[in-house]
Amino acid sequence: MTYQGQPIVTTLVERVPDEPIIIITIQGHLDSHVMQGVYYQVAELARNIEGPVYRIIDLRYVEVTLADLVEIVKEAGKGIPGSASDPRIVNIFVGKSHLSRFAADMLRLRRFGSVHCVLMNTLEDALAYVRAKAARSFSSGV
Repeated sequence: MTYQGQPIVTTLVERVPDEPIIIITIQGHLDSHVMQGVYYQVAELARNIEGPVYRIIDLRYVEVTLADLVEIVKEAGKGIPGSASDPRIVNIFVGKSHLSRFAADMLRLRRFGSVHCVLMNTLEDALAYVRAKAARSFSSGV
């Protein structure tokens, strides 16, 4: 998507009421500048959450170049609050594309922060996974 020759992107960052879950939906062209804004919004929402923060990022409608993806992953591995390597964040990616899988695989590498992340096909699957994981953590006192 473009407008007057410029890439268009929309982002929605929202917390699920009364749950430690933040859902990020991105549509359009993704680059590191867009993700920096997302990290800031996630960090702000996470300030009011006790314990782990489950960050679901929906990548199904993202357009991204390989060069932009590599830059995003480099930034995400630096421990920036609200990013994939923020120690409070539990990462769940939603997407079926090869680039979604590639991003998750890159984040798992030590040189990009050894970030644990799960890749799901649908937002519904991601929410079910997170709710089950949160319930286990709550019942075990973690």
